[in-house]
Amino acid sequence: MANFKQQAAKETRSPEEVAFQAAANSQYNVMTPMLDAKYVRIHHPLTGLDSHFATNDPKFFEMLKDFYSKGLEQKIQKEFSYFLTIDTKWFDVAKEFSSYLTSTSQGE
Repeated sequence: MANFKQQAAKETRSPEEVAFQAAANSQYNVMTPMLDAKYVRIHHPLTGLDSHFATNDPKFFEMLKDFYSKGLEQKIQKEFSYFLTIDTKWFDVAKEFSSYLTSTSQGE
C-alpha cells in the first residue's frame, strides 16, 4: 500500500471572511453594553481592537451595518436581545438601529 502525504486543505476564504465567521460562531460578544444604554464598546473581529461609541453616534450604526453585511446579523440581534434583559433602555437603541438599517437600505 502506497504512503501518501496528507496535504492540508487550502483556505479559499479571505482573512476577513475567516475572522467574521469565527466571530459569528464565537461564544463571546461583539458588543459590550455600557452605562444606561448610552455607550457601547464594539470588538472588531478582524483588527481585534475595541472601539467606544455613543449609541446615538452614526459611526456606531455604520459599524454595525458593516458587521451585518459580513454575516454577523444573527449575533448582533442576539446581543441586542440579551441587552434588553439587562436594561430596557436598549430597546430604543435596537429600534433606532433597525430604523437606520431600513433608511439606508432604501437609499441604495
